[in-house]
Order: sequence, then C-alpha cells, then structure tokens
Amino acid sequence: MDKNEYNSKKVQKLIFKHFKLVGTLNPTNKESYIELANLYCEHEDFIVFFDNYHKGLAQFMSKSMIYFANNDSRN
Repeated sequence: MDKNEYNSKKVQKLIFKHFKLVGTLNPTNKESYIELANLYCEHEDFIVFFDNYHKGLAQFMSKSMIYFANNDSRN
C-alpha cells in the first residue's frame, strides 16, 4: 500500500486472488464485489478491522476492488 498504487499490477494481482477467495465463500460477480468494496469503506466495523492492520487500508482495499471490478476482463 505504501509502495504500490491501487491500480498497480502487483496490487491488482492480489485483488484478483481476493476476488476468487470471496467467490469461494459466497457466489460473487463484479457487481456484488463493488458492493462489498463499498461496505469495506462505509461500515465502521470493516473500517476498524482493516485500519487495525494499516491506517487507510479499508479505503485502499475499496478503491482497489472497484478498480478491479471495472477494469479486469478475466471474469
């Protein structure tokens, strides 16, 4: 996060893995993934959870996930 932008290849590769992982737990398409991304940066519990790892991580995850959903053509 400190060394790579949300839309970098490295971050997007990790986000693709996250997308696949989320899909194993619950059927996920890119629209529902955007909804989850919005939840990550709007719901206080998610913000606290992610920001305990790194301040601003919830917002970074959300931005990265939305970028992935709007730009990745693998799914």
